[in-house]
Amino acid sequence: MAPLDLGSAAVLEALNTTLLAQPYVSGFQASSDDYAVFAGMPECPSTVLPNLRRWHLHINALLLKSFPGVAAANTVPADDAALDAHFARLSYVTLFQPSLDDFTVYVATPLPPSRATPNAARWYRHITAILHQRFPGDARGVTVRTAVAAVGGA
Repeated sequence: MAPLDLGSAAVLEALNTTLLAQPYVSGFQASSDDYAVFAGMPECPSTVLPNLRRWHLHINALLLKSFPGVAAANTVPADDAALDAHFARLSYVTLFQPSLDDFTVYVATPLPPSRATPNAARWYRHITAILHQRFPGDARGVTVRTAVAAVGGA
């Protein structure tokens, strides 16, 4: 499947139409395709795309249930050694409860950390398990090429 260009009005309209017939991007159960598309949307779509807006609000609610901690827009270093050192001190990106900061770092991590960085690898497996509990559906491998340019505000 080709990467979705979420900056394209045609792609957003197609997603809106798809979400009229089914509640999630890849069918009738939330999957990793949903959080991949969600991560590529910097803001909630406008009411011009009502199905996409409903879906976005719903995925946001699922993520907030999975990541109840207070997000502080914290970032962790991108290199493996620094990431591992961070998770040697803290269980999550922001202190000791999973937050949307963990989700943000997770989706920005292109590959699971190697075994050479056991603390980062443990964190990654844990976040994967949290997401699989809330998003258990069969994914089709949806990928996102760009972020949304101007979808409209909430």
